[in-house]
Amino acid sequence: MSNIATNCHAFLKAFLAGTPPALPPGCLVDVDLEAKDLLARLAPQTGSRVVEAYRVMRAELGRRPTPTELFQSHYLPHTLRAACGSWFRFCRAEAGSRWERGGRGV
Repeated sequence: MSNIATNCHAFLKAFLAGTPPALPPGCLVDVDLEAKDLLARLAPQTGSRVVEAYRVMRAELGRRPTPTELFQSHYLPHTLRAACGSWFRFCRAEAGSRWERGGRGV
């Protein structure tokens, strides 16, 4: 990811979390709540959001979701590959967690 993209992502993440942007005196940013929700859904995903989606889908389906199922739910499985090295390494790590064995989380 480029420096500009990283800075934009960090700015958007902070803004959506409630941090006001640094603006010149007299300037104001007024964003509708629905627009903020849309921005949050369209913002680049972090691995933790995809992991959470994976775990929710796993609980709902009663089995491991496929990368296609995550993608069809608007999550990017490749973020897990970037963090874990591969989809299969992520799945192995999850299979070793209490969550995959029927526990309540990792």
